[in-house]
Amino acid sequence: MTAATRQTGDERVTDQVRGTPGLMRRLREHTAAIHAATEALPLMQTVLGPQPSNAGYGHYLLTLHGVYAALEPALYAAVPPPLLTALGIAPKLPALQQDLRALRGSAAAEPPPAEDLRSEIDRRLSAAGTQRTAMALGGLYVLEGATLGGQVIARRLRSHWPAACAARSCGDSTDGGTGNGQHVALSPPAGGPQAAQAAAVPLPTAFLEFRSHRRTGDWRCFGRALETWAVQLPHSVPAVLNGALSTFEVMHAAFARAGANATHGQTRGSPGCPSDVSDLPPTERTST
Repeated sequence: MTAATRQTGDERVTDQVRGTPGLMRRLREHTAAIHAATEALPLMQTVLGPQPSNAGYGHYLLTLHGVYAALEPALYAAVPPPLLTALGIAPKLPALQQDLRALRGSAAAEPPPAEDLRSEIDRRLSAAGTQRTAMALGGLYVLEGATLGGQVIARRLRSHWPAACAARSCGDSTDGGTGNGQHVALSPPAGGPQAAQAAAVPLPTAFLEFRSHRRTGDWRCFGRALETWAVQLPHSVPAVLNGALSTFEVMHAAFARAGANATHGQTRGSPGCPSDVSDLPPTERTST
């Protein structure tokens, strides 16, 4: 999620050939307003702001998990396997699960998906009828964008994580100001300080750095495949745009709700959100 805006070479080629804005560019522009509104939410600012919060990062991951657990399976199921292969994408939910296990301990129960989000995305996909695949493609554009720029967020978080803080002899209010130099627990587990210390873990970034372990240019691969599909089915483009906006709306609502719950000390383990970047979708922007 970063605030930069640029157009990829693939988009420029598409624009020159067809004389009209490429689909990837149109998706970015179509979701720009809600993308900006989502990044401005309090929970998002705990990882995107000048001084990211360690506790906020844990809540951010829990919220993303709720969103991806509810949306990702449904969106993947609505797209034919050959097209998924052409898009060059892979599920991000396992990476979120890995990060949460690291933060909460392997014995902790996996947080459930946000059932309200699952019901909403199922309703919207069903209502799309013959444009179900097109709408799902728009949704995948949003989910894929959430990992763009993740390395930037990871670097900023590391500089504020207890290990880095201790090296500078500073206490971190988000981990109780202990500045223990190594780890921090997502939330104080039952059992007091000793249990909390046992549950402490290093900064997990499997989700944020998902793309660093993938071949270079997979986002461009996604864009090329989506553009090619759209050229063959131009009448489905409006549904793709609607799918992206609808998915962003669902994610925005989940992040807003999670942020409100956290503010009132009611953070649970579910709800959801994420990102776009330049000519990319939601997350090459600073950062989901």
